[in-house]
Amino acid sequence: MTPPWGINWQRYHADRQDMPHIERMGYRSFTIYEWMWNNRDFCNELLSVARQDAIFLNRDHPLSEEKDGWWKSDPAGKGRAHADDWAQKVRDNKVHTPLDRTYFLGLNEPDSEHFQRQIDAYNEAYCRRMTEHGLRVAAYSFGVGHPSTVGLQPKAPVDWSWYEASASAILEGDHIAAFHEYGEPNGYGWGYWCNRILACPYPFRVVFDECGIDNGVLQSGQLYGWAKYLKPEEYLRWLDGFQKGMAERAILRKVKILGYNIFSFDHGSGESKDWHSFDIRPLRSLLEAYQWSEPSDPNVKSVTTHLPIIGNGPTPVEPEAHIPEQPDNTWTRSREFVRRWEGGWADNPADPGGATNKGITIGTFIRWRMERGLPTPTKEDLRAITDEEADQIYREWYWLPSGAATMPWPMCLAVFDLAVNGGVGRAEQALNEAGHDFMKFMAWRIDWYTKISNFEYFGKAWIRRCADLLREAAK
Repeated sequence: MTPPWGINWQRYHADRQDMPHIERMGYRSFTIYEWMWNNRDFCNELLSVARQDAIFLNRDHPLSEEKDGWWKSDPAGKGRAHADDWAQKVRDNKVHTPLDRTYFLGLNEPDSEHFQRQIDAYNEAYCRRMTEHGLRVAAYSFGVGHPSTVGLQPKAPVDWSWYEASASAILEGDHIAAFHEYGEPNGYGWGYWCNRILACPYPFRVVFDECGIDNGVLQSGQLYGWAKYLKPEEYLRWLDGFQKGMAERAILRKVKILGYNIFSFDHGSGESKDWHSFDIRPLRSLLEAYQWSEPSDPNVKSVTTHLPIIGNGPTPVEPEAHIPEQPDNTWTRSREFVRRWEGGWADNPADPGGATNKGITIGTFIRWRMERGLPTPTKEDLRAITDEEADQIYREWYWLPSGAATMPWPMCLAVFDLAVNGGVGRAEQALNEAGHDFMKFMAWRIDWYTKISNFEYFGKAWIRRCADLLREAAK
């Protein structure tokens, strides 16, 4: 089984070997820069060879380096401004990657030793404003050694206590998190350089949008990659040990790893940094032929015990297709339950999802329409949404990605309904913590509702919805 490799890609090369290599490797994720996502012809060519479930992390390099006085004094304002900037680029038709598989990067490698509060406020505001725009985020972009440890002590545990607000925004908005994971030629530094997310208490979906060897973990500022120290075969063995080590530690984490984006597919030249020593172009044929060690998928233990693959979702199936142990009418029955409870039009200021019709929020509707090349919809367009379009959104963005399509009744109903009501990421969290036990899943869900800040407004309806689901499951 091939690990979920991705690529951090800066340039397009005249030898025309980039696209054949990408097709043969089946990269799962791409970190690309402004001249790439802004180039329609390039994106069309990339999409013609990339996996259909590959995801894209779009970085605007100048924007990502704006760690200025404004960010330090008003991080939330900066986060909203960056979100508005990305939304304007989308409206101006400057982004040519598919929006349902695109995650927009914000500030790059913020300093968590001095600006924990700013990091949390920036990412919360950035995520929530992007949700309003119908777009999704790859949050944090923490560098090696970040987040910082408790009290900044070398042997202390990683301190995640600063990031509760931003973590909630990530999960509620179905965003992902981005981290940089580097080691040095002779080791990985598990828990300090690599695998900093070992202690992460949040069930994030994660892409390591940069990973590999960087001498900078030993000598700050001395940024040299694999080619300065290792032969090509030695670096592949290093990468194999890296992915295997991550997989072996996956059982200890709540996160789901979507991709390891190797840095880099040529980052160009630099006056003070040997960026060419990171370039993996000389490794193309070796990467394609390498026999990776197992377990190669960070979720392999979960999948083989009781957890489904959540995020990219299972292979699409027709709504009424027969699945062993799943009734042929499962989709229809689940859809009717959700439709009954989601109801019609609502625009309650206490609801963080904003305007909603037939269970479809305005943010989701904007992303759905824009992904199909349609004009940005208004609230009035949402009011006029048909049952057919709402069902299509339910199926393609909740039923399949949540894994409900592969689950027996009534587990499929419980997972699908929570994915719609709380987000696919929240359904994944419930599965991770409660497993495939239907009653434990429902108990987790009810307990979670009581912890939400607006429970006083919606709590009664949420609990009644759970009670009705239990009655439906018993039929």
